Amino acid sequence: MPVGTKGTIKGLTSKQMESLDCKILLANTYHLGAQPGPAVLDKVGGLHKFMNWKRNILTDSGGFQMVSLFDLAEITEKGVKFRNPDDGSMMMLTPEKSVELQNKIGADILMALDDVNSSVDDVCSQFSLSSFFSFCLSHYFFSPIFYALSNRLLIIHRI
Repeated sequence: MPVGTKGTIKGLTSKQMESLDCKILLANTYHLGAQPGPAVLDKVGGLHKFMNWKRNILTDSGGFQMVSLFDLAEITEKGVKFRNPDDGSMMMLTPEKSVELQNKIGADILMALDDVNSSVDDVCSQFSLSSFFSFCLSHYFFSPIFYALSNRLLIIHRI
């Protein structure tokens, strides 16, 4: 599965991806939330239209950035506060915000925000996946747009 971190597969067009019979790609929630951002994605009608991609998109939750951007992250019981490495702006990525961003992206398969446990530091393991997942689940199912999204999957990324 190719990764389109910021809405593009480096070195290939969407048409070339289709000719390779690629059925799905991975898009990164944190990076797309930072740039081009939810307002742009909403304005263009989601990542499918932004990329001219007619096939499935799976989004990660943004949780991996707890590791990859650990020095720029503050992990709390509510989520993760990130400092953008490009412009210094702040983003609070909560379980609800992760689902909201994935919906703006237009993901076909969504991931619940997970805490990447103690592989980096004990601070990462102090908040449970089950509490993050319950916030994601309640935000997804009790959202006013739930019925429009009922054909999508919300799955646990890591247990």
